[in-house]
Amino acid sequence: MRAIETFPLQRASQFTMSPYLIGSRSDDESLQDRIHVSKGSLRDGDMLLLATDAMAAWLLKRHEEGRPLWKWLYRKLGTPESFAALVAYGRKNGLRNDDFTLVRVIHHDARVAAKES
Repeated sequence: MRAIETFPLQRASQFTMSPYLIGSRSDDESLQDRIHVSKGSLRDGDMLLLATDAMAAWLLKRHEEGRPLWKWLYRKLGTPESFAALVAYGRKNGLRNDDFTLVRVIHHDARVAAKES
C-alpha cells in the first residue's frame, strides 16, 4: 500500500502552526482564497484520508520516515475505539496535542449497502 497523492500539502514540514489551509477561525479572510481543487480517478479499494492539520502532518511524517500507517488505517480504522487508539498511539509517538479529525473513505466500484454505526 502506498500514498499516491497528498493534497494540498506534500510534506510534513509544510505544516506550520498556521498552515495556509481552511481554518476553524476566519480572521475576516475569504475562504475562497484558501480553497484548492484536485482531480483524479479512483480505483476499487482506493482509500482517501481527510485530516485536520496535526493529524495530517503526523501521518505524513510517519510516511516520510518509512513507517506509514496506511495499512493499519485501511484495515483497522472504523470505530470510535480504533480512532481513540490511534490518537493515544500518536500522542506517545510524536502527534502534536491538538484537535484531531480523520475521515477515511474507501472507494468501491460497485454499490455497497451503507453500514450503520
